[in-house]
Amino acid sequence: MVATMRIAQNPQPRPEKEWTLLFYHAGDSNMGQTATAHLLNLERVGSDDNVDIVCLNDQRPWLRKDVPAPATYHVTRQPDHQSGWLNHVPAQLKSGFEFMTADPQRIQSPVIQQHGADFDSGKAANLKQFLLENMERFPARHYGLIMTGHGGGLLGQAVVGDSRITNDDLGDVLDQVAQSTGHK
Repeated sequence: MVATMRIAQNPQPRPEKEWTLLFYHAGDSNMGQTATAHLLNLERVGSDDNVDIVCLNDQRPWLRKDVPAPATYHVTRQPDHQSGWLNHVPAQLKSGFEFMTADPQRIQSPVIQQHGADFDSGKAANLKQFLLENMERFPARHYGLIMTGHGGGLLGQAVVGDSRITNDDLGDVLDQVAQSTGHK
């Protein structure tokens, strides 16, 4: 069963915040479970008066077969998804348990954009579009981009099957976004 998603409709103009953190989880590989675990951890903090957190979560079935299509979320603070007993176990066990139980149906943050099942987070054009749309949607004085997924070292980032964002492509995307938005 796939989670029911709340999609934000016609968002009102937002005031400029100090920071917008843009998480690009290229988990359309065996990294999907990790991507969802990261998103659930981000919900423990959520956006606030000074920071907006936006997360593109792309994953493919690996440990779970019931994963939703890729989506971009405006991460909001949610109650801790784990039970209290977990706070009494060693950190390594807690981390492993959180990873193994990272269920996309527990994501509660609103979806701001649903992507098709054929969405490829290993394409530079998709990263550029994600950055431009969300920098406009969530104005801030400063922006941070955090990318997760398989890296290829000198061969690039966001390795998804045969796709990857090469280091040159990443540099080009960041330069183009800086020119379009006036933000580095």
